[in-house]
Amino acid sequence: MPRTERRLDVVDIGSGWGHIAYLVQELFGYEVVAVDRYRPLTPYWAERFRALGIDYEFCDLTRERLPFADGSFDVALLCEVIEHLPIDPRGVLADVRRVLRPGGALVLSTPNFARLENRLKVMLGRPVEWYGDLFRGEVLGHIREYTPEEVFDMLDKTGFKVEKAVLMNYSPPTCLPGPVYRVLTRLFPSLRECLLVRARTEP
Repeated sequence: MPRTERRLDVVDIGSGWGHIAYLVQELFGYEVVAVDRYRPLTPYWAERFRALGIDYEFCDLTRERLPFADGSFDVALLCEVIEHLPIDPRGVLADVRRVLRPGGALVLSTPNFARLENRLKVMLGRPVEWYGDLFRGEVLGHIREYTPEEVFDMLDKTGFKVEKAVLMNYSPPTCLPGPVYRVLTRLFPSLRECLLVRARTEP
């Protein structure tokens, strides 16, 4: 998160239970608005967020634009979201850019499709993800994961300039013994699990 003496306006898109929104508010003192798409839970979540001092807005990114005026926020959080989208993320990224002020920051995280676990699955002839339920409209998990280069390309094409990108691991390894996994991912960062990016719009 960018640090500044000014109180920033932040939107957490795809906020889920609101853990990140709450941490940003508590740790940095920024004004935070949470956005998510599950309409049946909207009354419950709105009340939950209100109790934390966070505004909540419903928005289905696959069907509508973000419910905010142009240039409403200094920072947008898009954490573990784009891999769940059944549409081209570039449309969503362009809309995120719209609601950011000039020079505004985007913090994006997403699984690294080229991580070690996925490469091993392909080598063994196993599917990276099981898409059987996709054709019945029942998939709640990942629909499409991306390599870092794909993410950078999408950001570039939607008007963002990448300031910093980090590949990291955040969960216990399941594909190899822990020490082997840690050595390989330390030697070859492209095998790590998750991509975290900070990008900005033009000032």
